[in-house]
Amino acid sequence: MLSIRLARRGKHGGGSSTPASPSSSASGDPSAAPPPAGPPIGGGQDAGPQARRWKGTLGATARVTFGGGQNCTYRITLKNVTVDVTAAGNGDIVAASVTALAVEEVLSTSCSNTPIPAGPHRHALTLATLLPSGASHLELTGVSTNHPATSLVIDGDFRTLNPQLTLSWHRTDYGPPLDWTVKAYLTVLDQP
Repeated sequence: MLSIRLARRGKHGGGSSTPASPSSSASGDPSAAPPPAGPPIGGGQDAGPQARRWKGTLGATARVTFGGGQNCTYRITLKNVTVDVTAAGNGDIVAASVTALAVEEVLSTSCSNTPIPAGPHRHALTLATLLPSGASHLELTGVSTNHPATSLVIDGDFRTLNPQLTLSWHRTDYGPPLDWTVKAYLTVLDQP
């Protein structure tokens, strides 16, 4: 399990950023979701707003073609996408994790290369920025076992009950034409 601790840099608002630094627990599994936040200390009606958590799943992203030219032509799809986001009672995003299965295919019939074997991709929150619009911009870092290496950005307005999110994965271990960007749109549901 990966727990995320955020160091605050002042009031959260108007373009402020809150960096996250992961600290591993006994299992060391970065895909594990953070534990749900408990009620505020004091627990009464005057204790202030409660922490919130949203979860969502997506069967598969759109297929994205990459490569070509001097390289083989490939296609990437991210399947079984799961998203888990937690906000503190004050609205600051304090944890986010995303898992998916990366599936690559070779499209060139004359290509002798084999695709990267399908494998799990896991990402954890490293930076949460509240934009002047009130929406949040989340940057997530992939674990070292993600193959190929990727970064992930999530944009959404967590002031709503069931936010519509934009997820954008980018391959970071190769430049053009072997890098790729996969975008997906997902509504996450408020968890009781």
